Amino acid sequence: MDKTQYSALRETLKEIHDPRKARGQRYPWWLLLTLLGGTWASGQRTAHAMADWVKLHTVELIEALQVSQERLPSEATLRRALRAIDLTRLKQSAAICGGLGRQNGDSGHNPDDHGRDPARSNWKWHG
Repeated sequence: MDKTQYSALRETLKEIHDPRKARGQRYPWWLLLTLLGGTWASGQRTAHAMADWVKLHTVELIEALQVSQERLPSEATLRRALRAIDLTRLKQSAAICGGLGRQNGDSGHNPDDHGRDPARSNWKWHG
């Protein structure tokens, strides 16, 4: 993704309610959602793969997202974020921003490693 796509995704995701409690928040919710959307659009489907992707692209992501953090979220933080969100909503937001999440033949109905379908509206990731 380029800076324009990240900016569009960022603005869309800023409007999604942050379900976390204020205490202990290190990263803004929009940043976590943007990273998860970017990893999803890049074909990463597990928390471990998502964390590896973020780690591999940290320098580019910090520049593209124009964030002041020197580090981006760990795998544990990404897992907690995944547990707190509805992936269908995240995927819809990514799709709004230029067809992300539908690349490489992605029909939008990819079961995860446990056979669960994130396209189901009541499904939340629990990995």
